[in-house]
Amino acid sequence: MTPPLVSVLIPTYNRAQYLRDALVSALGQTYASIEVVVLDDASTDATPDVCAEFAPDSRLRVVRHQRNLGLVGNWRYGVSNCDGKYFCLLHDDDVADPAFVMTLVTRLEQDEQLILAFCDHRVIDSDGCILGDATAACSRKFRRDRLRDGRLPDFARSAVVDRSIPVVSTVFRRSAVPSTAFDDRAGGAADLWLFYQCVRTGLAAHYVAQELLSYRLHSGGMSASRPIAMEEGWIYCWRNALDDPSFVHLLRKHSTLSETPTAATPRPNSRGDSRETRKSIGRLRSGPSDLRAVFASPRCGNRIVAIWSRPSPQDRGPTNGARRARRNGGSAHSVPQEARVPSLGMGRLDAIGDATSDIRDTNPSILWGGWHRRKLGNLQTGETGTDHHAR
Repeated sequence: MTPPLVSVLIPTYNRAQYLRDALVSALGQTYASIEVVVLDDASTDATPDVCAEFAPDSRLRVVRHQRNLGLVGNWRYGVSNCDGKYFCLLHDDDVADPAFVMTLVTRLEQDEQLILAFCDHRVIDSDGCILGDATAACSRKFRRDRLRDGRLPDFARSAVVDRSIPVVSTVFRRSAVPSTAFDDRAGGAADLWLFYQCVRTGLAAHYVAQELLSYRLHSGGMSASRPIAMEEGWIYCWRNALDDPSFVHLLRKHSTLSETPTAATPRPNSRGDSRETRKSIGRLRSGPSDLRAVFASPRCGNRIVAIWSRPSPQDRGPTNGARRARRNGGSAHSVPQEARVPSLGMGRLDAIGDATSDIRDTNPSILWGGWHRRKLGNLQTGETGTDHHAR
């Protein structure tokens, strides 16, 4: 029987220096029935020349857009126009192991109730050298080190709360991915939105506890170069998840939404934030260590809003926040009183909605994206810390 076709989609924009490695890895898969589709989003560098080097391989198809579609538009075009029963989104700067497609497609073929199968990955630097400590830290941070090989016991939590599933090391069943999975408003959080929509189908996910891909960490990543786009998309995704009746119970169980007031008239300084704001951030950061996002909006009544995951009892350990709390005489996972909200009430959901609508018009201070731990910076100029968006 002929094996099903798999579409390896490589969306790219001005990454000619890394694209060659990605193409070599895609065309070097041990799984024979593949098509490799490069989705060139109107690159202005040597991307066409790199693709031309591989033109003799009949499995390669290059689509060059005349205008830039953006991240989500490029993904949507690729998924809509590929021919595979399954597809994956290989980043143009990452490298897949030869057995990557074969291993994950085998799991999908064995279980028709799976919408996706994914694996762990290693982290490499811009030169392709493996970063052992970063690899281990990444798996711990996104709790893949707690996952066992097989079906996920709690797909929703792994995908939306823990964000354990890296889009780059996932193979999807194309017919099962809903048409709503690619929303331009999700922006830099397009992967979170995609997995949220996959969870809503009611299908399952399978984890393969192997590192079958190399994720490249470098300064040109989106979380370093476009911090506002990343946070804007994150807030959009959380707002919709919190408004979704099927997800509110999950977020109440695993997350805490807190806010703390800032001064009515902040005093800006050279860093683009205020002394009062930085003090409030410090209070929030003294709470749980897995803070997900912090943002502020004028329409929220000059409040800082923070979202973080709440560890389950079996996951809890001696976090930095716990140690600080114990030193100060508090409980192991206490949150500062001024930052505590007892539940996810409708007023809190409205605050998230207001913050989302503010972003394009007033460019509020999206202060700290805790899930990738970038340093506070002046978002007007895009100044940030190192890119830590590895997943």
